[in-house]
Amino acid sequence: MFQRGRFGRSELAAVGRRLRLHRVAKGWSLKRLSEVSGVSVAAIRKIELGESNPGLLTVLALLEALDKPVDRLVGEIAERERSIHLVRAAQRERAAANGAKTIPLSAGLGKAAMAGRYVRLDVGEPLAAAENRPMFGFVLDGTVCVDPAEGVSETCGEGDAFHLLSQPHGAVRGGSAGARLVLVDQAAPA
Repeated sequence: MFQRGRFGRSELAAVGRRLRLHRVAKGWSLKRLSEVSGVSVAAIRKIELGESNPGLLTVLALLEALDKPVDRLVGEIAERERSIHLVRAAQRERAAANGAKTIPLSAGLGKAAMAGRYVRLDVGEPLAAAENRPMFGFVLDGTVCVDPAEGVSETCGEGDAFHLLSQPHGAVRGGSAGARLVLVDQAAPA
């Protein structure tokens, strides 16, 4: 289920998406749901788009009109939280614009098997590797130098990917200013 204090904006958006899915599955328009629930079309639209924080009575009115129990909606959202976590490009770019060098992409997943993060490296800046676990990297732009513990160094450019298996696997460092990459490795034990 949800961790304490973890019901935030993304879960509100999930409530809206689930309500919309139930409305569409029933073959109802916004107007029809409004008529049956007593909630305005504008309010329903904002809820479905995740742009508002509806009160409990409003959500209950919509669920009652759709003939869906509240525990089912909460269960669907909890299942979504366990199975998928989205990080929109706008969120990542906003964080980077505010100076974040590393942004976790897997935060919020209860039992994540893998951990993903967005990383921005300056020229020569080493990647802070976690315990030399095997990792996969995808270069979004710029260049990254991959220096294995044994073997030849490689420079990876935009669109290139690398998979480091051996332990210790050496170093990864920025090859150009503002190099951006996505890294995925084994999640740290909980």
